Amino acid sequence: EIAYTANGSGPNLGLQSARSTHTEAGIKTLLAPGYRLDAALFHIQTSNEIVVASSSGGRTIYTNAGQTRRSGLEVAYSAQWAPEWRTHLALSTLNAKFADAFTSSSGLVAAGNRIPGTVDRNLFAELAWQPRAVPGMTAALELVHQGSMVVDDINSDRTDAATVFNLRLGFEQKIGAWTLREQLRVDNVADKAYIGSVIANDGNKRYFEPAPGRQWGLGVSAAYRF
Repeated sequence: EIAYTANGSGPNLGLQSARSTHTEAGIKTLLAPGYRLDAALFHIQTSNEIVVASSSGGRTIYTNAGQTRRSGLEVAYSAQWAPEWRTHLALSTLNAKFADAFTSSSGLVAAGNRIPGTVDRNLFAELAWQPRAVPGMTAALELVHQGSMVVDDINSDRTDAATVFNLRLGFEQKIGAWTLREQLRVDNVADKAYIGSVIANDGNKRYFEPAPGRQWGLGVSAAYRF
């Protein structure tokens, strides 16, 4: 972050380090054999938040804002509800806001504005199948949901939330001391077009970066136990 200054190359020795206080409370519990729940609440208070002063042509200059606050919820639930079927669900929320008003390259930033580039929620859900008739095989359908992001400190625009589906198929064989694994993945099965990330406070207002379309992946691994 100290590589550049507003007047040229760095170091930007006027940039101060951010300091954060983290508070978290949670629970981990086994509801029943094969059923697990993890949940946590968190709050982060930061002073001297490091923010983007300007970004253009790959050159990003950082500065300090006042205080920021981040709070949210994280929940994970796993269930083996049949010998061949299991589900997993993970949800996280993030409320990331500027607690103090300040002036940036985008203009006057009001207290309560969202911090750019932070996703307000993420959801992952999986349905997995392990057929007894084919030992070592696993097939799964995944759902991935990404919430919205604002693009700059003044919150002039934001991305839309998006949901994509993935498929995976895996096999495992044990041959003596060897374990062989093969996996085929198809991510973004429907080839959905959506924004995956943003360039916060981009000077040319080219904020939006597209996420990949449909992707195929094949993996093979071998492990030997001595």
